[in-house]
Amino acid sequence: MQGSMLSESHDSNFKPDLIIPKSSLHLVMETARWGNFLSIVGFVFVGLIAVLAFSIGFIMENLVEAPSEDFPFESSGIITVIYLLGALLYFFPCLYLYRFSAKMKAAVLSRDQDQLSGALENQKSLFKFMGILTIIGLAFYAIALLFAFLGFMAF
Repeated sequence: MQGSMLSESHDSNFKPDLIIPKSSLHLVMETARWGNFLSIVGFVFVGLIAVLAFSIGFIMENLVEAPSEDFPFESSGIITVIYLLGALLYFFPCLYLYRFSAKMKAAVLSRDQDQLSGALENQKSLFKFMGILTIIGLAFYAIALLFAFLGFMAF
C-alpha cells in the first residue's frame, strides 16, 4: 500500500496494475531460466568452497614438511574460517537468485501476481545484499589506500 501511494505521488500518470505484455513474457522467462542456472552453479561453488575450507589443513600439512614462522600449521584454522565466511557470503546471493528465478517462473506460468511480487522481493534482496557488500568492499579499499598513502608520506 505504501509503495503504491509513493508511486502515485511521484507519477501523475499512475496506473494501479502493472501488466507484462505477452511479447515480454518470454524475456522474463528466459531471465528466470538463466537465474536458475547461475544460482545452481553458485550453490555448487559454495559447496566446493566449503569442502576446500575443511580440506585446507590436510593440504597444507602435505605441502609443508615442517612448521615455519612464516606459515605455521595453526594458520590453517584461520584459512578454514575465512573460506567458510566466503562460502557463506556467496550463499546468500545464490539463494536470493534461486528464489527469484523459481518465483518468476511460477508467476509467468500461473499468471500469479503474488508470485511476481515475491520474485521481485528476492531480486531486491539480491541487489541490496550485493550493494551493501560493494559498499563494504569500497570502504576497505579506501582505508587501504589511505594507509598506503600515509605510509608513503611517512618515508
